[in-house]
Amino acid sequence: MGRTTNFKPNYKPLPTLKLRQAKPNFRPQTSLPRRLFARTNQCPNINNYFPEFQNNIRKHPYLSEKLAEMTANLDTIDLRILELMQDNARISNADLARELEMAPSAVLERVKKLEQKKVILGYTTRINPQAVQQKLLAFIFVRTNDGFGETGSTTEALSKIPEVQEVHHIAGEDCFILKIRTEDAASLMHLMRNSLKQIPKISSTRTTIVLETVKEEQTIVIPNS
Repeated sequence: MGRTTNFKPNYKPLPTLKLRQAKPNFRPQTSLPRRLFARTNQCPNINNYFPEFQNNIRKHPYLSEKLAEMTANLDTIDLRILELMQDNARISNADLARELEMAPSAVLERVKKLEQKKVILGYTTRINPQAVQQKLLAFIFVRTNDGFGETGSTTEALSKIPEVQEVHHIAGEDCFILKIRTEDAASLMHLMRNSLKQIPKISSTRTTIVLETVKEEQTIVIPNS
């Protein structure tokens, strides 16, 4: 009878590799909200991911203005809406839709976007100055002692005067030009002595009184509408 021995191999078996199968509803590990990933092949909506960044931009006038310039890309329909609303700011949404041959809901959405982009700045009522005794129209050229880029306090003070309709910072010998409406020459003189003279950095003024207004409109030429 033969002798039997227990043979033990001198090698170790290779470890068994376990392959992990991808889950069908796999979503990448991220701190973004799950609602941003509708499907695995879609990227997150960047506008929803940076709401705080957008709000911070809107708090700064300069950045907000530049953002509006970048986003105010107007197509032919937008320009046509602006043309119709400039001719008649009281035009109804239904009439706009009829003119544009579009659905009223689509037109309303476009108007809201134009307002959000600061393309439409507001809606005002034009009043006949003669009817409210504002018969005198004058333009005043103002020189100041402000240094370059230091006109903030002066422009703020000029803008607070109720009779001042427009303030423009201009190039040349003068610094500003003001458009002013008052009742008569006496009220204009009162304004200059009690309002303009109180602004410390104004050094001199030149006043031009309008004898007759041939044309005065706020209409803007809208190209390619």
